[in-house]
Amino acid sequence: MQSGRLLAAGVRLKDGRVLVCGGYSPHGPALASAEIYDPNAGTWSATSSMNDARYDHRAVLLDDGRVLVTGGRNDTQGDSLGSAEIFDPKAAAWRRAAPMRQTRDAFALARLPDGRVLAAAGYGAVSGKGTALAEAEIYSPDSDAWQETAPLDEPRTSPAVATLPDGRIYLAGGSDDGRALQETVVFDPLGGTWRPLTPLLEGNEWPRAVALADGRVLIAGGYQSGRMLPNAELEDPATGKMTKTGSIGETRYAHALVRTGRFIGLLGGEMPGRALSSTSVFEPATLSWRSGPQLSTGRAYAVAIPLDESRVLLAGGGLGNAYANNTSEIVDLAEQPDVAAPKTTPAIALTAQPPQAQEHPSLRFASKGPQRPDDYAVVVGVDRYKSLPDAEFAESDARDMTAALEALGVPEENVVVLSGARATLSEVSKYVEEWLPRRVSKDSRVYFYFSGHGAPDVSDGTAYLMPWDADAAFVKSTGFPLSRLYQALGELHVTSVVAVIDACFSGAGGRSVLAPGLRPLVTVRLPKSPPPRVAVLAAAESEEVAGSLPERGHGLFSYYVLKGLSGAADAKDAGHLTLRQLHAYVRKHVILDARRQNREQTPTLTAPNPSLELY
Repeated sequence: MQSGRLLAAGVRLKDGRVLVCGGYSPHGPALASAEIYDPNAGTWSATSSMNDARYDHRAVLLDDGRVLVTGGRNDTQGDSLGSAEIFDPKAAAWRRAAPMRQTRDAFALARLPDGRVLAAAGYGAVSGKGTALAEAEIYSPDSDAWQETAPLDEPRTSPAVATLPDGRIYLAGGSDDGRALQETVVFDPLGGTWRPLTPLLEGNEWPRAVALADGRVLIAGGYQSGRMLPNAELEDPATGKMTKTGSIGETRYAHALVRTGRFIGLLGGEMPGRALSSTSVFEPATLSWRSGPQLSTGRAYAVAIPLDESRVLLAGGGLGNAYANNTSEIVDLAEQPDVAAPKTTPAIALTAQPPQAQEHPSLRFASKGPQRPDDYAVVVGVDRYKSLPDAEFAESDARDMTAALEALGVPEENVVVLSGARATLSEVSKYVEEWLPRRVSKDSRVYFYFSGHGAPDVSDGTAYLMPWDADAAFVKSTGFPLSRLYQALGELHVTSVVAVIDACFSGAGGRSVLAPGLRPLVTVRLPKSPPPRVAVLAAAESEEVAGSLPERGHGLFSYYVLKGLSGAADAKDAGHLTLRQLHAYVRKHVILDARRQNREQTPTLTAPNPSLELY
């Protein structure tokens, strides 16, 4: 292909060619361009571009052979799109269609038996704020108009969708405000109504579904609260029976699940830190999976289009916000796996070199300058607490932050790392309130980093950092008050202090906890402002939840702080980075990724000198 694409849309045209349009590259804007693959010639060719650039949109083939494309997002305001357009393959041209009544991305789009098109659920963001959607509407190609239809009982983002043999539309799982949903429903186009079916055995935030010829529906892949789900489920809408299948092999999400004439294949996807090149093939007779042919490269968020009885075209994809492939390949699900060589056929020679690595490399931190012998750091990370729920990936955050700080010039011997069970209240207090004052000088810069749980005192809203041995029922005596941290850092006689806090204090989940039985109806009282010389970069606003990024193996906020420090925030490659630049980079990416998780998270910076150069 001419462009690398993630979250593009694709449709097999009536003449057998494949249209792929839109998407985005992590290093560029949303795309309006479109390309067509000819299976007979094995070549890609450019066609006219859409009117609107978009990604995470949906496309469907209309009865007359044209293609409807609608919804998605662009890069201007981070808003969901309601615009729609129609591609005419004969004229190789796009024209605008009536816009949806509800802007949406990450939604379900399916053609109904009478030629109309159903759009349902998804995520709707306007002016930077959004929520999961329950609204549904139907497009009529004859009248070029959308009409409201019955909404779902529960809003959901990124549900699995499948068209049943009788023409009804099946939805399963998805998420609502970060909660993994179990509910499955079916839409009856004759009555314009939704009917609940048997729930999934486990809530699933990002499943895929495909209908079998006998009317049963296979649901596979996805995750729940960051935990990848190893099994698939098979639902019979006629009887309401839900059955668990065998293991799918490597757990994954952002994968493809497709049915060819004779096979059902699960292809590519992501698991924490890497794109997958493995595939699995489902055997309905035994409810089991066998290994399929290996892909030529790892692909998540790829376009997957069945071509015939056994072959599937995979185009683009890559790894989240790391890279996008411009390559494509044809996978033959009839082939048995061969460990010596992948059983896939490149669809076209490359027009540009793809990334050489098939996995997302670990964050690397090259030295940003000479060592600064007077600088010090205290790094705290706790993901497995003594008596609190896990704070996923916090110790990985601390490990990589240590490497980042050493790349900024902090000598290894000047960095104290309190990780896991070592991060007790007494140890945190000792190194912040006694070790640092004894070591620093007027020429020092001090860094403090914390990744783990925060908690509010329900009696007065005071914010606490929670060390490894903290007890949410006794937060005043076992937590470390944020105000106490700021006071200790402010009393240091140094040139500057930078504190980075990946925790939240709302009590509403994520990296925040409350005592059992309490509800998060707490007005959090954060310290009014840090003392002079102390800058604080924090993961979220007081009422928000700080979450994780399972596919990266880090906290969401920490990942982008680390990536920014590795050089990504230096957009002009000027060789220096200020606090303001780092915050702008982190804020942009955290807001977008949090909204993809159907929630809000807004990193904040409070700094006496936002122009302070980190390197």
